[in-house]
Amino acid sequence: MWKDEDGSEVLPLSSTESRVNLSLQAASEVEGGKAVSISFDDFETNWVPKFEKRNIRLGPNWAGENLSGTSFGALELFDRVRGTAGF
Repeated sequence: MWKDEDGSEVLPLSSTESRVNLSLQAASEVEGGKAVSISFDDFETNWVPKFEKRNIRLGPNWAGENLSGTSFGALELFDRVRGTAGF
């Protein structure tokens, strides 16, 4: 788990397997990690509620040596993705 500027926990997520692999190469903290694919429905039903309950933010497509970027609350990110995907 990474920390955001305000100290909140953030879980980086990637939209493609190639982005995951680049992140795994860049961040020694996740050495030995592997890409895992989840469905949009599984994300909505199982992951979003757990992240919201634990106040874990999500960092979509974080990049760079320190894996950094913008973070969102799980429900906010879900709503943004759903809005752009036409669900």
